[in-house]
Amino acid sequence: MKTAVKEVAQTVKDTPSGTTYGVVEATKSHIVVNTPLGRYAINKNEDGSFSFMGMTAKLVSCKEGVYKVKTSLGTFSVNTRKATITKL
Repeated sequence: MKTAVKEVAQTVKDTPSGTTYGVVEATKSHIVVNTPLGRYAINKNEDGSFSFMGMTAKLVSCKEGVYKVKTSLGTFSVNTRKATITKL
């Protein structure tokens, strides 16, 4: 299991800038995203941060429905208007 998680993490880290993922569902408590690796839920924590596969993401900035999020796997832009997530 640990090896599989490392492989997924490395695959995401190696993803080129500009790669886009599709948002399937968004609620107050979670966001479901389709990725090349499958469908995943990103959960909102009580403190306002988000968690996914044991990692926590922090919001860097927000402007007009576009959120910049920093994680241990890289920095991502979440565009709620276009329903996309892009690795920066």
